[in-house]
Amino acid sequence: MKEKVGGLAFVAAFCGFFAVMGAMGLLDLIREVGLARESVRWPAAEGEVVDVTISRALRSTRVLYRFAVDGRVHEGRRIAFVDRARGRTRSELAAEYPEGRRLTVRYDPDDPETAVLEPGVTTGMILEDGLVTGGFLLFGLGAGIAGGMAILRG
Repeated sequence: MKEKVGGLAFVAAFCGFFAVMGAMGLLDLIREVGLARESVRWPAAEGEVVDVTISRALRSTRVLYRFAVDGRVHEGRRIAFVDRARGRTRSELAAEYPEGRRLTVRYDPDDPETAVLEPGVTTGMILEDGLVTGGFLLFGLGAGIAGGMAILRG
């Protein structure tokens, strides 16, 4: 009996991890998609790229930009919601957003710190991220149920 309980605990912990990661990912995706959809209607402000950092270790490009809303200066780092920057190399992003470039920044009127350079969302973004996070959730739930039943049948 102790072996069954120990086996169930392991299966629950292992599969629970995947299920929780998948659920968290889906919740974040839903939030990001909501913001992306709203962002096309947000007000625009003129901004400027003030720093571009290419990290080979993190395999990313960070773009820092500044813009003003009602006389107050804000900074942003988000290029796009739901990682629309995928498919572009680090060098392409750095070339597209060089230091000193003047650009249009869309910002949330209720929270100007939430800003984006490329507003909107595409179906491909939702499908790609949704499949990954949904896969984690389904794997965790399915493997947990199947593993638990196998142990109990023993």
